[in-house]
Amino acid sequence: MRGATRVTTGMRPWARRWREATALATAALLCALPAAANGQAVSPIDRDRIDRQQPATPPPAQAPEIPSGATSVDAAEDSATPIRGIAFEGTEVPAVVAAAARPFIGRPASRANLQALVAAMTAAYGRSPIALFTIVIPQQDLTTGTVTVRVGEGHVEAVLITGEVENRHLGLVRAYADRLTHERPTRRATLERYLSLIQDIPGLTVRASLAMGEGPGGVRLILALDYKRPTLAVSFDNRTTRLVRDGQFQAVARGYGLIREGDTTELTGAASVDFHDQIYLGISHSTPMGTEGTRLGVNGGYLSTHAEGTGISGEARTLGLTLTHPLIRGYRRNLTLSLALDGIDSDNAAFGSIIASEYSRAIRAAESFTDVGQHRIITAIASASRGLGLFGAEVPDAVGAEDFTKLNGRISFDQAIGRRAALRLRAAGQWTDDPLPAVERFSVGGADFGRAFETGLINADRGYATLGELAWRPLASGRFAASELYGFGDWSQAWLLPRGGSERQDFDLASAGAGIRFAWTNRAMIELEYARTVDRPYPGYPSDWRVSIGWRVSIRP
Repeated sequence: MRGATRVTTGMRPWARRWREATALATAALLCALPAAANGQAVSPIDRDRIDRQQPATPPPAQAPEIPSGATSVDAAEDSATPIRGIAFEGTEVPAVVAAAARPFIGRPASRANLQALVAAMTAAYGRSPIALFTIVIPQQDLTTGTVTVRVGEGHVEAVLITGEVENRHLGLVRAYADRLTHERPTRRATLERYLSLIQDIPGLTVRASLAMGEGPGGVRLILALDYKRPTLAVSFDNRTTRLVRDGQFQAVARGYGLIREGDTTELTGAASVDFHDQIYLGISHSTPMGTEGTRLGVNGGYLSTHAEGTGISGEARTLGLTLTHPLIRGYRRNLTLSLALDGIDSDNAAFGSIIASEYSRAIRAAESFTDVGQHRIITAIASASRGLGLFGAEVPDAVGAEDFTKLNGRISFDQAIGRRAALRLRAAGQWTDDPLPAVERFSVGGADFGRAFETGLINADRGYATLGELAWRPLASGRFAASELYGFGDWSQAWLLPRGGSERQDFDLASAGAGIRFAWTNRAMIELEYARTVDRPYPGYPSDWRVSIGWRVSIRP
């Protein structure tokens, strides 16, 4: 008998999942679109509210290097003896794996067929709940017609943390990593969750790899850590409301771990071009709670407005608390729950196209879902808000109801078309039976929905908005590969309920256009867009072309 031939394929299904996760990052870049809000935020002061935010696609975890020797075939010369049975030793294999092996019964026990058997079982394990495994067909007498397959379901026996660890507080990383050592065998859901939670720590980049462990079925997980420095992003957009001239600048500074491990702190400043019509300053801070990915955030802001053409000056202050928890966290599907309490005090401040004096308080709950495929990304979010007559709340009857109830929903669908094109669909809606305070209304007009109109042109109680965009990236690679040409169309309807003796008002508006986003990696982008009104919200509204210009630069010291 000739010497045995050893074929090593590694932990292929798990490696395939990791490679898919990396490919999803490419798909996410292909489908990148400026973040939409629920009817879009028309003022920077409420951008941190959970009914305004769009769920971001979680970043994929870094693909680990897979150790060799996980699956092998130690086969002699080809055998023509038909396979009459397959015996699994070491563990009871999942039903999906046994089903994958069944078609090989009746085939000759040749080396090629045995290799195909291992490959089929490997692929089936990739669809099973087990994350780590070994499959070995040892040397044996194949003339009996029975093929013995040794199967081991593995576990993480230890975690080694390397990289940028000196003078770092690693308690949170160690807590997440420790959860991976508690299961035998390690389930795929557990591995995906805690590796992803480590990757989710703000300001941390992780490179994961595996090495064979010392015990049977054991592997060592090696995490190489790299911490980001604080960042500064500066942007400009000439899209504005009717009460702000010529556009606005914005600067966002972000720091990590300034108070404790896992923290992120963000400072935001925004101002109209003349530094008079609108000035905003805001701060937000988020910190981990426990070791399951729960986070507590606090945010506050101050807005000063001098509404163009009205002679009215105003100001607004906001404060909010948000608790979030990732109920499901994986490479593909994620479900996050949020609970928030917030309030805004406005004294003649301008929001979109309206000026309001009101003190509004609300409690909110939301759930967001993402499904990331190799060529498709779906996100959805639903939220419920209830107005509270607490903490000095005061909303004039002519403006809205203090104890309102409203529901918001949003869905986005991004589909890659080939390697360079993408179809992007967006829809958002709001329902209520109450006249709402100004800061709670559904707004249309601006970068997200109603691109040919001023930002926040329509502010209503109920409404829905839709947008479709088709984009093409002419460059296949390089630093400017994210640049794209695009065309779009949007359509919205909104209803302002009766209040203070006024009658119900209905609005519908639509626009279409095209543009270019000229991007340099993820550091800088310039956008130029032409949009034209297709359906006017009311008689007399001009149907002219609107030219929108914006740019963004990210500075990383």
